Amino acid sequence: MAGPAVLDALATAHPQARFVQVGANDGEMMDPVRSTIVRSQWTGLVIEPVPRLFAQLRANYASASDRVTPVNVAVAQSAEPAQFFHLSDVPGKPLLPDWAQGLGTFRKEVIEKHADRIPDFDSYLQSITVPCMTLQAICDEHSVEQLDLLAIDTEGYDFEIIRQIDFARMAPLVIIYEHHHFDTHTHRACIQLLQTNGYLMFEEGLDTWCLRAEDPRAARLVKHWHGWVARSSFAKAVGQEQSA
Repeated sequence: MAGPAVLDALATAHPQARFVQVGANDGEMMDPVRSTIVRSQWTGLVIEPVPRLFAQLRANYASASDRVTPVNVAVAQSAEPAQFFHLSDVPGKPLLPDWAQGLGTFRKEVIEKHADRIPDFDSYLQSITVPCMTLQAICDEHSVEQLDLLAIDTEGYDFEIIRQIDFARMAPLVIIYEHHHFDTHTHRACIQLLQTNGYLMFEEGLDTWCLRAEDPRAARLVKHWHGWVARSSFAKAVGQEQSA
């Protein structure tokens, strides 16, 4: 697969990389960046708004607490508290499947798309009010002045977060986001925004991987980019003919 190869190369080229992960869940389940964070000397923020998951996230990074800072907020367009939807186990009922534990979003309709896979779905659906901050405000509060990696998994809200990036001030070298819940318009708009800002992109599974090729930090990665995609039977290049 191409995604892990990108992270391996990033860790080799930038062993002291700075990262932010939005929608970090419990820090383990279906997490594409955890293994690299744990075995590297990367420093950064893992952001998760759901209190139950945040407690697990903090525990799972306890051994790396000098490098990894858990942040219990949701990334949104303002600092106003907002309604957040997620699924949670209910006493006396069957446990949710593991994948369902990771569903959390501002967009109720995204959660409801999974109703046919969970008997008595409505009893598991929870709504909570969560504290919110913009991405830049979180970075400012934690003195993040350069981003080597931004990883986003917010069940359909990913583009709203990407739109907050000030590419002139702090463009991430690598961005990973989940495109799975995008409609066609959002999918295309996100690709256009990132390509306009100098990113090479490929899709693999539910996620899109992006590398800012014009960034000097990319020098040791960009020469491998097309090879990673070509060797992976899981990845689909996005607009690469424009950048080759």
